[in-house]
Amino acid sequence: MPAFQAGDESSILSTRTNFDFMKITKYKHSCLLIENKKARVLFDPGEFSWAEFSKELKNLEGLDFIVITHEHGDHYFPEAIKELALKNSSAKIICPDVVSAKLKSDGIELERLESHELFSIDLTEHAHLDQTISIFDNIRVTFDSRFLHPGDNMEMEESPEVLAIPIFGPWYNGTITDAIDIVIKLRPKFVVPIHDWHYKDEVREDFQQRLKDRTKEFGITVLNQPDGETVEV
Repeated sequence: MPAFQAGDESSILSTRTNFDFMKITKYKHSCLLIENKKARVLFDPGEFSWAEFSKELKNLEGLDFIVITHEHGDHYFPEAIKELALKNSSAKIICPDVVSAKLKSDGIELERLESHELFSIDLTEHAHLDQTISIFDNIRVTFDSRFLHPGDNMEMEESPEVLAIPIFGPWYNGTITDAIDIVIKLRPKFVVPIHDWHYKDEVREDFQQRLKDRTKEFGITVLNQPDGETVEV
């Protein structure tokens, strides 16, 4: 797929060298493919991503790692992992214990890693849902000191250069306003909006634009590439 560069992003991205490039492809919702010279990493291939991008995900090869931040179906979808394993049998899984148990019960035999030099892995709580629902484990994962995927957790105190941020969550403090405030507080250079399947396209685009407009003055670039297209940072 061609790299996507548009609007204000183009001049910023063109200043980086090929050696530094990290490629980011979003496959709906919270599913991101992150690639650099060190590894290819797929984050959270859940049911919403699989519903729209199963063909693209089935054709992915050369994955080094698959990260599953927590057990919910929009982040962990057994059918997707089984299909991915067919062409990526040597890929390693990074996930919390409860997902590791589900992988075994679902008959998925990819090796699990609890630590790796390319990753910083923090066990957190899933953002709190209503009081009738138990609190779930979640992992917040930083790849190569440059990219952070928080799963469903919005309590980061710092950010690397590239931050994936949920822009909607059915949990406390899960609005676009909360996402904007967090981004301004953490000041990453680049932001990838995630966890947005719940919105119609028009609403998603409006909220992504709000995030972009309201953080631009702080030197932050929001990467609003269409799902399935790749951007380089």
